[in-house]
Formats: sequence, C-alpha cells, structure tokens
Amino acid sequence: MHRRILVTLGLFLIASATAQDGPSPDPSPPSEQEHFPIPDEWPGIEFSEVRVYLYNPGRNDENLIIEKGKLHPDVVNPEGIKLDATQTQRLLTLLRHESPDEGVPACMFRPHHGVVFYDRDGKPIANVSICFLCEVAGSVPNSHPMSESDFAKLKRLVQDLGLPVFESATEADVHFAKQWPDAKLKAAIDQYISGEPELPSIDADSLGSQLQGLGQRIHPFLLSHLADEGLRDDLPEKDPDKTRQAKRLRLLCNLVGDTPPAAIIPLLAPFLDEADPSVRCDVAATIAKTGVPEIIPFVRKAFSDMGRSKSHAVDLEDSVAGMTVSACALEGLQVAMDRGVLDAGVKTQLFPDVKASHDGIRAAPWAKALIGFDSDEALKHFLSGGFLNAGHRDLDSILTASVEANLRVPREHLLKLIAELKSAGLDPDHQRWLLGPALVLLGQHHHPDDLELFQSMSESDLANHGMPGLLAWHGLHGYRERLSKQVEEKGYDSLNHNQRLYFAASEFTAKGQYYFWYEDGGRWRDALSGLKAMKRDQLIKTLEEIVAKFRPDGPSDDWETRKAQFQVLRKNGAFQDFTGFEEGMTEAADPKGLSLDRFAIEHAESFK
Repeated sequence: MHRRILVTLGLFLIASATAQDGPSPDPSPPSEQEHFPIPDEWPGIEFSEVRVYLYNPGRNDENLIIEKGKLHPDVVNPEGIKLDATQTQRLLTLLRHESPDEGVPACMFRPHHGVVFYDRDGKPIANVSICFLCEVAGSVPNSHPMSESDFAKLKRLVQDLGLPVFESATEADVHFAKQWPDAKLKAAIDQYISGEPELPSIDADSLGSQLQGLGQRIHPFLLSHLADEGLRDDLPEKDPDKTRQAKRLRLLCNLVGDTPPAAIIPLLAPFLDEADPSVRCDVAATIAKTGVPEIIPFVRKAFSDMGRSKSHAVDLEDSVAGMTVSACALEGLQVAMDRGVLDAGVKTQLFPDVKASHDGIRAAPWAKALIGFDSDEALKHFLSGGFLNAGHRDLDSILTASVEANLRVPREHLLKLIAELKSAGLDPDHQRWLLGPALVLLGQHHHPDDLELFQSMSESDLANHGMPGLLAWHGLHGYRERLSKQVEEKGYDSLNHNQRLYFAASEFTAKGQYYFWYEDGGRWRDALSGLKAMKRDQLIKTLEEIVAKFRPDGPSDDWETRKAQFQVLRKNGAFQDFTGFEEGMTEAADPKGLSLDRFAIEHAESFK
C-alpha cells in the first residue's frame, strides 16, 4: 500500500490559506511566545507558535485545517494544543525528511488532525492537514513527502498530546457524533429512517454506521419511532419497487444493531404478521437478539414461518431461494449467544424448537446454534439422527461446527467414520473437507494409539487432510491463529525464541522476493535461523544469496534505508539472473506449511 505521500496542494491553496482575512485563534501572550528562528528548511518563514487541532471535515471537499484564513469550522478544540520547543522540533524533523514519492494512494483524503503555525500576531502562516487513515498529509507551503516510518512517529507525537488517532472513517465519525446534542442526533435518525431529504447511497450507509456506533444512546429515539402510531403505519415496506431509503423498518432495525433493548419486543411483535417476509425476518432477528425470556413465543412463531426473504441472503444458496424467517430468528439467537446475553431458560425451552427447525435453516448455523444451546444434547441428536455418518448431506457442516465447539465425539464413532470416508471413493476436495475436521476431532482425544495413524500418513495425505489432526493430537489446534493474534496485539517481541524462529521463517516464505521491502525483512536473521532449524536447505541458500546482494554492509536494520537499498538493487537488475531464486520461492511457498507445522510439533511446549 502506498502510504508515504505528502499531498502537493498548489500555490492557489497557499493563497487561500494565507492571504484572505478572517478571524483566527487568539495568539499566546508575548511572554509565552517562543519566537522560533526562521528555519532553513520547511516552512522557511518565521513563526511564533504551533498548535495541533482535532477536527471532522466529513466528506466535504473543503477539508483542510485552514480554509480562507480561518480554522476549519468543525474543529472540536478551537484553542488547540500548543507544542513546546521539543515537540515543535520533532514535528519539523518529520516534515523536512525527504523521501521518494511513490504516487498518490487510492484513498479518500479525510484529515482529522491539523497543525497550524502562527506568527506573532496570531495569524496562520503555515499548516499541515493530516489523514492517518491513508497516511497522507497536505501542507501549506509544500513540503517533502513523508516516509511510512515518519508517519508512525507523527502518529506517536499526536497520541502523546492526548488526541485520538482513528483506525477507520467509521470510528472517526462515531467519535465526533458522540458530541452531538440530542436535537442534532434526532434529526440525523429521522433523516436516515425516512430518507428525507434523500442522501446518496454512500452517505446514507456512512450515516447508518455512524448512528449504529452510538449504541444505546439512540435507542430512546428508535423506540419513539415505533411507539408513534402514525409512523408505525408507514413503516412496513409493501412496495418492492421502492428505494432502499424507503425501507424504513429495515433501516430502523439496522440502527438497533446487535444490542436491542427488551422494550422493543412489544413494539415490533405485531410486525410478525406482516405479509412481506423481509419485514418478518427483520423483526424476528431483532426480537431474538434481545435474549430475554419474553422472546420465547415470538421466536417459536418465527420458527414455524417458512416464508423466504431474498433480501436477507447470506450466500449464493440463499440468494436463489431466499432466507427463511426461521433462519433469521436463529441468526438473532446466535447473536445473543455470542454476546453472552441469551437467558439460560430460553436455551432450555427453545432447544426442542431449534432441533426441529433443521429443514428451514442451513446446516452450518443450525449446528452451531444447537451446540451452543446444549452441547451434550446436541451431540446425542447428531449421533442418533445419523448426522455423523459418512453418507449424510450435512456431514461437513456438522463436523466443522463440532471442531469449533471442541465437541467430544466418541473416539470409536470417529474411527468408524474415518474408515468409511477413506473407502468411499470421494474426490480429493470432498475427502479433505470431511476427513480434515474428523481427524481433528480424533486428535483432540490424544489417544496414544492414534499417533501411529497420523505418523503413518503419506506426505500427500498429511498435506491434504492429516496435519490438522496431528496438530490437535499434540494440543496445537489453532496455534497459527493464536500466534498471529499475539503478534498483532502484543508485537513480535512478545514471542518466545522458538515462536520467533517460526514466525520469521513463515514471513520469508510468504513474502518471497519482496521480503526485504517489508518491515518483516528486518527479522531476516531470525528467519535464517528458523530455516536452518527446519533444515530447509534450498531456502537457506536462497536467503543467504539474497542477503549477499546487499553488500558491503548487508540489509539495513532501518526499514526506510533497507527499502531504498532494495529499490536500487531491483532497478540495477540484481535479482534478474538470481540462480535458485525462483526455485527457492517455489519451495518457499510450501502451501500446506508442513515444515512449519513439524517445527511447531517438535517444540510443542513453546506453541501451546
């Protein structure tokens, strides 16, 4: 992703930001002004103080921190945060750092942070508008492009000032919407539900996400909509030709999201009698999401409803026939379970209903829900109903749900099932889908006799379906996901020695010839050690030869310097006649990761 650009705004922006009169923030008293000397580099003019602002220009075209000589009207801290001399120098160092321009990224420029330089009279004379979402900044006057690492430092500087930095446009929108007064919030909800005035689709979706992110704060307004008899008469959608904005009940249910209040149940329940199955689907799902005991009669009513709504399709199968109202109700129950709010009595009373609803619901969500309601009773039903037999049409969904829930399927039954699947003459893909989870369930028993079964498998069988079961036998089921999550949340340095060797080696095999372009390339020494521990001779040779190309000092530990080294090498054709390079990368791909898995098994205690 190209994220290292500083936007060139042009002389016309300099004029609009510096030449037009208008009110500006009050300057600090003369005794508090720093009187910085004129910098040799950017901004190249004398200034007295620097302030940082948080603002929300939304999707407006006029989104720079200084518009027509004034602070943007949507600044939320009009006094700004004044930088001291040290912080100002940190900022200037980043803005002066010259870095190669790689072209404008495919990103909408939506800055939320602005930096303004003032003269002694409090007049803005230079400014920077920063969009951390796509790491783009716009400066007046123009400055050098900033590197990716510079943006990371700039982000830390902003966070050190106590200002939030957003990971998504929706997160930013929700943050600023939390400051809205009730009147503005009500007007926004009314516009979203009524579609008046009509918004472009992209803006309507953005407003919906923004409102939904406010959670319980919007519930009283939504309940008021439903309680108003005049509005309720207009809510059900009866004309399939109406636009999306006119589907008011669906929009209301979307805003309620996954946390509806129990008070919504009696207000929505009458809509279960509407003729349109899409209305009944919305209502059934929303009522079920509350998870309270009062939902039982309404969910039972929905379970008997085989009406189908194509607008609720979640996959190709549903898009053809439509999703049943009973499936929508089950989806709502699953949300309540995932949130931990589904009442225990609801689970007990509705278990027979869920069990009987199989014909109107796809196998995967049905099996997951049934196990969630009562895993022991669900397993009894799967066994007595023949669901865990080789010929059952839903076997793959039942096995997958059983693995996710760590269901203890009897070992004897699994051995029989595995033998039947092996002799069934299934095509390789179908066999992998069925044998893979069945072997995981077997491995989770950790029975000594089953280890020989796994160890006797051919490389092909291990790659196709056996390795997950062998990992489960060693207590390593899901270790890759756990490791990736740990790195994401706590960083690479949180890994132990063997985990580092594993992770670095996997990064090299995944990135191939571009390995040293990424931040991962700084871990090449761990990658090399990992490959040596795994005895990956061809890859060892490949990596060592690549490292040798970075003579005389080898790949730099500084990411930006290493990227520049890599660019020069590629431009000069250093890899064009790289003997063994392509063969090495072909081996490195190792799509099933058997060598990585074997390393994890060899050091199992390090990966549990």
